[in-house]
Amino acid sequence: MALSALEGCTIGGLDEGRGHNARILAFQGRITLGTNVSGTCVHSVDEDGTVTNTNSGSATHALVVDYGHGVTLETPAITDDDEVTFKLTFGKVSTTAVTASTNLLDIKFATVTVGVDEQSSGDFLPVAAATKSVSGDQVQFSIGEITVNAADIAIAATDVIHISVMAFAVPA
Repeated sequence: MALSALEGCTIGGLDEGRGHNARILAFQGRITLGTNVSGTCVHSVDEDGTVTNTNSGSATHALVVDYGHGVTLETPAITDDDEVTFKLTFGKVSTTAVTASTNLLDIKFATVTVGVDEQSSGDFLPVAAATKSVSGDQVQFSIGEITVNAADIAIAATDVIHISVMAFAVPA
């Protein structure tokens, strides 16, 4: 069990008891999309790694965490031909949308990679992803469209979105 929500997503010996050094934060997980990809979901991962998926708009998305506890991930409606922005908040566990805060930490830099396990073809496809903003304890990142051989591939129900985030933060 992590000692706090913040330590659940810290890499290495950079825990809270070692002074006021920078922290390396990480999250890696997979979202299996439900039948309504236009619905939204707030995924909360408590200090013990228990995931709660709070869906709205008939969404039935499910998160599996490979690394990182004490986080909240907000999955937006997935729309074809449009920007899709996710929000990942470190150190907070909530079943509702979270507002960025500098109470625990201040993220200075984050990098994101995203891939989609496209179920209809069985292919794993890399997706263009970029950090849109960092603010306090929150990273916002957007994903682009998937194009294979000049053809647009829509993200659809049962596809699995793989997300990896690494962030560098200083204590608040």
